[in-house]
Amino acid sequence: MKHFIISLLLLLWISPSFANDRYNNIFARQELLHKSYRQTYLDLTDINRQESLKTWFRLFMKDPKNAEVFNKTMYKVRRNIMSKSYRQLLFYYMVTGQKSQAAQTVGLFLISSHTLLDNFVSDPQSRLWKPHLTPYLEEIVSEYSYSAVKDVEDCFREYISDDRGFNLKNADNLIKGAQKCLQRNSLASDMKYALRNLFYNEQFYGAPFPISFTGYVGGNSVKLWNQVPMSDIAIESLGQQVNLVLTAVQPDLNKPYLEMSVEDFKSIMPTPESAITDVFSRKEGFLTKEAHLSLGPINASRQGIFGRVLESIKDAEESVFIDLFWMGGSIGMNLAKELFKKVNQNPDFTVYIITDTENKFNYGPELDVIYNYMRAFSEKFTEKNFYIAPAHLNLKRTALPEFIDLLITNNVVNDVQNSDSFKNLLANDGFHLLAKSDHTKVFVIDGKNPEIGTAFVGSKNWTDSSGGVNFDEVAEVQGPATAVILNSFYYDTLEAYELDTQRGGVMTSNHTSAKFSEIKSFRQRVQKLMEGMDVLDRHKYKSLSTANIDVPYLERGTSVVAPAQNNIYGTEMSAIEQNIQLILGAKKQIIVDDQFLYDPSIIEALKVAKTKNNVEIYVMLESLKALDAESDVAAHIPNNLFVPELVKMGIPVKWQLTPERIKNAVLKDKNKYGNHTLSTTFHIKSLTVDGVLKENSESCNSEEPLLGSDYMVPAIITGSANKDVMTMSGGFREYQILAFDKSAVAKHDCLFWARWNDDRLSQTTDGLDFELPEQAHELGITDKETFLNTLRMVLFAPYNFTKDFFSN
Repeated sequence: MKHFIISLLLLLWISPSFANDRYNNIFARQELLHKSYRQTYLDLTDINRQESLKTWFRLFMKDPKNAEVFNKTMYKVRRNIMSKSYRQLLFYYMVTGQKSQAAQTVGLFLISSHTLLDNFVSDPQSRLWKPHLTPYLEEIVSEYSYSAVKDVEDCFREYISDDRGFNLKNADNLIKGAQKCLQRNSLASDMKYALRNLFYNEQFYGAPFPISFTGYVGGNSVKLWNQVPMSDIAIESLGQQVNLVLTAVQPDLNKPYLEMSVEDFKSIMPTPESAITDVFSRKEGFLTKEAHLSLGPINASRQGIFGRVLESIKDAEESVFIDLFWMGGSIGMNLAKELFKKVNQNPDFTVYIITDTENKFNYGPELDVIYNYMRAFSEKFTEKNFYIAPAHLNLKRTALPEFIDLLITNNVVNDVQNSDSFKNLLANDGFHLLAKSDHTKVFVIDGKNPEIGTAFVGSKNWTDSSGGVNFDEVAEVQGPATAVILNSFYYDTLEAYELDTQRGGVMTSNHTSAKFSEIKSFRQRVQKLMEGMDVLDRHKYKSLSTANIDVPYLERGTSVVAPAQNNIYGTEMSAIEQNIQLILGAKKQIIVDDQFLYDPSIIEALKVAKTKNNVEIYVMLESLKALDAESDVAAHIPNNLFVPELVKMGIPVKWQLTPERIKNAVLKDKNKYGNHTLSTTFHIKSLTVDGVLKENSESCNSEEPLLGSDYMVPAIITGSANKDVMTMSGGFREYQILAFDKSAVAKHDCLFWARWNDDRLSQTTDGLDFELPEQAHELGITDKETFLNTLRMVLFAPYNFTKDFFSN
């Protein structure tokens, strides 16, 4: 009965009025990060600013007196400001006389503290496992107001000298201000004691003071889509279509589509309608969406990923936002045509697209041709609300070791990549030299309208070769979280559209000057253009503040969703934080199925879950073995770098195998066309906890699979972020969601167990099933484990150097 009551409370976890208040608090925190607290935020996170601060401290500490004052100050304020990074930055601001920044650091600390408590209260796992804490913390969270934060900031300013410059005496003022201001304000004091109780006594795992802000948003409906048509005839048709894209000659220009520029595409589009009917036309052999087998249902009763998203776009009423890593081939072409139809049918309908145009690898031909097609439509028909631009990759940090950002600037990279020699070297196999990318795969449809809005977050690329027959997963979200997801991309899109014009692009300037000539400021014109995806209506306000943020909270279901992203403009927790928290919060079981798994932090979290929490863990990975190779040298590297260690701990690991029927169909396609191979990559990036336990896997044959028990909350993380060191370092722009949804977890886990229990679909590994490469023998390495350990040292040493360097 006790568990039943708790479960019932979980479904009724939040009152409508309180839900709306905290929902708007999420947006307010996000906007404060972008506006008022941006410098402080960057000083806490940006690698270049961190390095400068470390240099300042090294010089400062050379004087023993300075070191003594610093250590005394850190000791005195640690009980009031429990985050080391905040304490150190505050000390620097104080003794250098930066009054405004010092006060804002205290304010940002309080906002971060409230974020942590707010998320704890709203996290279904926390509410179920620690129900006695929830009422106490919920009361504190509900009393929060930004005015209380400003009161503490104003109080702190009284202890800061107005004189700009070095003054060691301000360290005493820091101690006094931390004690009196944080104790005098009742909310600050309550949050301080709540955090101490939560972390010191309850040992709840979490990032104690997140610098970026998120929210567990209730009231959502979540569905999981994890398949596409893979019949022999669908694969054969897909191969024919991508070959047509790569070889077809445009009849009017007598020019291969692959060689056509944006201007070429414009010349064969006399009207917006002709862009749909006369380009990549049916008479040339290109299939429409209705005839394209990969875009239709899997069978009479099951919809596929592509088909479901296209169906949602067809039914859209107001807008579509897309951030996709890759759009290309006949799948990307049909997506483009569906979007053209929407803006042609409804003059008020708006399409916003940003995409990575630099990281193409060997898929450049089918990606470039579709980008040029969409770009031409956008530039020519400026009366239509169709906007597309490359993602602003220079805003991202490197996915290589952090010190690379200190050695090589974006300007150097741009000069090299724009040089003729470099272009000729890579041709269509482009990539960013500093390993920066926009790897996100997100659609948000009618995102400003919570009554009808839908978001799709997952791993699916929209190309024939790199998505048509990949194994992927996409979550469909309806409810309040849809607006949170859309809002996450506002500043990315704004900066991308602005940069596009600065680099000589004409799309944004043509659209804005023609439509908003009365607005003088270019940025304000772009903001007006982006009105359709501006959840907070920023274009209406000269200064958006917490007081005028009012986004309606409309429930569409009972599921709780929490987004995460890796991004300079991130307003959610990072992907790695979210993964680690869920792993360490598991009670009974963890399932990992991913293209890659070799991030050391996630590996360590899995070890803790296994050894300390006694959680059963099951891992399935992409084997990285070429589809048509009889024997690959070191085929599974780097995915097996940690596999032997995990297996010895009792964590079973399997490689995902491509079914023979699909493999043969793809090889038949390659033999027929020769110039391209469809990818059958295990491209999923998912993690579930406490869902369908292994001993209950047979229940997947029933209508309602058994999920955990009444003291466990099943949850799933899915999105674009692989669990490898480059992805998790933050350089790739990634997006994922954590969803507490029984049906979504059940659908994921049942497909996992179907693959796991079928020897035709998975193969057990100890991580040592590879051949030593010749280079290993040349180095005198004859043992496979020694070889893997050597590779780990070489791969991770540069990343560890950065961490060690900045922690000293």
